Amino acid sequence: MANLKEWVLKAAAEDEIEAVVIGEAINVDMAQKELVNYDEIPMGKVLEWTQAEKWLDYDFVYYCKPFLCLAVYAWTATKIIAIARDCNRVYCYTIPRSPIDILPIIEGYSPR
Repeated sequence: MANLKEWVLKAAAEDEIEAVVIGEAINVDMAQKELVNYDEIPMGKVLEWTQAEKWLDYDFVYYCKPFLCLAVYAWTATKIIAIARDCNRVYCYTIPRSPIDILPIIEGYSPR
């Protein structure tokens, strides 16, 4: 099991979360049945962390279908946090917020 709020906090590490935008779940039909107040989530709106965290605080299975995970973008001073999906799982990842020297990867695929 995973918790979306915990994923975002772990990805933010020592950075303060400045803003969050929440999007649709991967499986909308299931989310409408399983998540309390799904239709009340302020999707597509820029939220402060204190507004967003209550909508992200739920447990879900991240390693098999159907996925009950909301799409999320979150911003800190140094990074952008997002949710990705590959064939068998969903997971949290980050990219730098500003240009830095870094070896980019194709998220969901690693040649190593």
